[in-house]
Amino acid sequence: MKNSFFCKSPYINLYDSTKKNKKISSQLLYGEKFTVLKKIKKYLKIKTSYDNYSGYILDRKYKKDFKPTHKVKKLKTKIYKSNNYLPFSSKIQILKKKKNYVMFEKNRWINKKDLCDIKKIILIEFLNYI
Repeated sequence: MKNSFFCKSPYINLYDSTKKNKKISSQLLYGEKFTVLKKIKKYLKIKTSYDNYSGYILDRKYKKDFKPTHKVKKLKTKIYKSNNYLPFSSKIQILKKKKNYVMFEKNRWINKKDLCDIKKIILIEFLNYI
């Protein structure tokens, strides 16, 4: 079972094992890509695409198709009409724009000033590498 998926929650805890007394070893952020290595009961063993970190997450529905366009540049940005936030470095795909806000999922809006275009980030990193 080798499939690529994306995190669709503000964050998902990544555990070191599937045991009852498991410890959180890391977290996946919204829009982060990962590969499923195998399924173990109610858990998935995964490997993150960003840093190749392996661990276990709960088996839920995750996005398969996702083309991020922007990244959160603030420590956290409020998701309007909810009590949730997206953390720094979360990747989103803008679906709709309205005044100072962008929709990244159905009826989920954040302030566009809290975002940075991914293409600009890639260009800056490339220029700094040269």
